[in-house]
Order: sequence, then structure tokens, then C-alpha cells
Amino acid sequence: MKATNMKTVEINHIAKIAGHLRFVGAIGEDNFALARIETDEGVRFMEAMVLNRYYEEVPIITSRICGSCSIAHNLAAIFAVEQALAIHPNLEISLLREALMHAQWIYSHSLQTFFLSSSDVIGTNSNLDFIKSCSAEAKLVLEIRSFGGRLAEVIGGRVVHPINSVIGGFRVVPDWQKFLQIKNSLPEILNKAVFLFEKVSKSSWPNFYSKSLFASLESREHYPFWSERMKFSDGLELNKNEFLGEIEELSSPNEKVKRVLKKQKPFFVGALARINNSYGRLSPLAKKCFDSLNIELPTYNPFYNFYAQVVEIINSLQELIPILDKIAEFLNRPNVEKKLLKTFVITAGKGSALIEAPRGLLYHEYEIAKDGRIMYCNIITPTVISLANLEKDLRHFLPEVRQLSEAQAKQWIRMLILAYDPCVGCATH
Repeated sequence: MKATNMKTVEINHIAKIAGHLRFVGAIGEDNFALARIETDEGVRFMEAMVLNRYYEEVPIITSRICGSCSIAHNLAAIFAVEQALAIHPNLEISLLREALMHAQWIYSHSLQTFFLSSSDVIGTNSNLDFIKSCSAEAKLVLEIRSFGGRLAEVIGGRVVHPINSVIGGFRVVPDWQKFLQIKNSLPEILNKAVFLFEKVSKSSWPNFYSKSLFASLESREHYPFWSERMKFSDGLELNKNEFLGEIEELSSPNEKVKRVLKKQKPFFVGALARINNSYGRLSPLAKKCFDSLNIELPTYNPFYNFYAQVVEIINSLQELIPILDKIAEFLNRPNVEKKLLKTFVITAGKGSALIEAPRGLLYHEYEIAKDGRIMYCNIITPTVISLANLEKDLRHFLPEVRQLSEAQAKQWIRMLILAYDPCVGCATH
């Protein structure tokens, strides 16, 4: 194909994401298309930064990879180091960590689905215009997001970059009165989230089909945050120790972001992958909301990741009800602090963790020397995993928008990129 037959599309800055991306694409007369996501952000070498540091520093350092994903990185690092040191958390610690993960999903999804994605649906790139035209909905979103932030703060010590969540448990017992206020506000927040879902379920997204391979954690008991097992939508199931053997990370001298493939094929992680793979584990109310969309599963429209994230907000809020009840049972007991921080002996070891960050699978792996220093670190983030699949979807999407005006074509391309909820800070870790 001659270059003169190619129509190029460039978007030099994709706004409303965690970091800076640009899009470069081209399409020929026979719908042959090229698509590339690029970034000018520098690589920060966080994996090298933790080397020769002591184990207790790892969750603190890695949580700085990203403000949006800081709790996920904190907990992934903790789980991996605890496996290396043979630390086994008790029920109290596990419940607080589960609540902390739910808090992050609520906080992150609320921001992404409404303030970063929805404004494009109504035809504006400005959140200020979005708030003016949808003031009631914006107020509800802020209340829901505030709930997630307050819960994260009372358990983790901060909304972003938690300092109370450490190897072995928690340094400080969460404030009882603050916790009780949050717990008591949960039913009202859940009702508001369902009301908001009913509003956004009427939104219209492009009718776009692009078959993908989906990957997520696997649990036969609940909608999974962390698990020893994962699965692909092609039927393959494996434990977390087999994950690296099934994928390959690709890099080139001119690229600042790696890409991940499974046997030369890209795959999709995140909310849509989780619902495609684990719909049956959704809470009853979340399942009812998703069913109201009349979307047949598996669905291969990446724009529906928006719906999936809103459903996951409802799922997290409903699942939090019994979790916060159980936490309330032990939190105000005498000497509870002894239950919230395990004692352990530092030994040499290796450990890994595969958890579900809001944006999808997150992998941390460490090797620890007998004096507690980190000798090896490997981190694979959701955006790194999904990037090749996003570029595949963009190649398929370009023929769909070639007849649109340049402005509208760029808007739809931005919408598809935002539907993936990319995090460049994580990708350039």
C-alpha cells in the first residue's frame, strides 16, 4: 500500500487519564489500519529503586507508582513479601484489607466512569460543563467517591499512599467513631449508587464489536480481589505461579511502556474482563443492575467497560455491608491492636502476588535476603497488560470512524481509549 493512500489520525494529548498519552493512527482505502499509543513520560525504574532496600519499605515505595492505584500496589507488595516471609494474616487483618480494596474500587471507578468518561458521552471535554449540565448526578458521584475515600483513610491512614497498611497487618487501630459513621452511611450510599446507575444505564455508547481474550482472577466463593488462581476466557486456568510462564513482556529500545501477550495474542483485563469471567460471583443487587442492561455475555464491546465499572461500584458497596459488620464486631474490643499486627521472623524467601487492581490484574514478585533486603523485584501492571489489546481494538475501530468529521472521529477514539481506563503512571513504573 502506498503511503499516499493512507489517512492519518493523530491526537497529541489524551486528557483525563492518569498520565500523558498520545494516539497515532492511519487507515487505508481497504480499511487496513495502524494504531499506536505513545507516551513522553519517562520510565521511573521503581523495580530498581526497591533493590537493596529493606522489606518494610517496599509497600511504601511501590504505592508511589500511582496515586489512583496506590492501595492496590501497597497490598500487592504486602501479599508478596508476606508470602516470602511466611506470614499468614488472621481474619481481622484480612477483613480490613478486603474493605480497603473495596474502598479503592469505589473511589477509583467513581472518578473514572463519571468525571473522566461520561463527559465525552454528552459531547464535552470539560468536566465543568459536565457538572453544570448534570449537576445532580455529579453531586451523587462525589458523595459515593467521598465514601470510598473516607473508608480508605480510616483503615489505611490516607486516601492515597496508605501508611497504616504494612507487612504483618496494620500499625494503628482504625478510629472507632469515624468507622462507625462510615458504616452507618453505607445503606444510603448504596441506594444513591443504584439511583445513579439507573441514570447512566440510559447512556448510549458506540455499537462496536472487537473480540478479545479476557483474563481475571478466579474464585468459586466470591467476586475476586485476590486469589491463588486466575483464568482466561479461552478456558485456561492456572495458579499465580504459572502466570509468568503463560505470558511474555515485550519491550523495544524506543518504547517506554512494555506490552504483554499470551502466546502472541493480546488480552483484556479490568472490570469488563471480570464480569465476563465472574458474572456469577456478583452480589445480587449488582447482578440485577447488570441484567437490566440486556447485555449478552460474553460481550466484546470494550465501551461497556464503563457499565462494568459502575456495576462493580454497586457490587463493592453491597459486599461491604457484611464485611463492615464483622469489622465492627472486633474493632471496639479491648486489646484489638494485638490482633491487627502479626509478629514474624525475617528469613530469606521468595514471594509473589496477583491481585485485581481497579484496572485489572496486577503482579508483584520479590526475593528477600536473610537480612531482609530486597534482591529481586518484578512488577507487571494492568495498563501494560491491556495496552496491546487497546491498540488492537483501535485498529478495528478506525474503519468505523473514517466517515465521521475529524473532530467527531477524534472524540470517539478518545472515548475508546478512556474506556480502557489507562494509567500511564503504572505503565511507566
